[in-house]
Amino acid sequence: GYVIRADYWGHGYATEAARAVLGASRLLGQDVYATIRSTNAASLGVARKIGLVGHGETTEDERGALLVFRWP
Repeated sequence: GYVIRADYWGHGYATEAARAVLGASRLLGQDVYATIRSTNAASLGVARKIGLVGHGETTEDERGALLVFRWP
């Protein structure tokens, strides 16, 4: 997981970090999955920007569904 302080939102730092993790994982031959709450628009955007695709839904609670994404 990751947390970006609110005063750093919108600068592309989460996307840059996610791309770096994706690149390293691909070099190591590891599968990449992300579990993101359906209400977390920013993290959903990061997942889509780096090319992750929907892989299903796990559970749902009062905060919303948890969506699973994977690298194709």
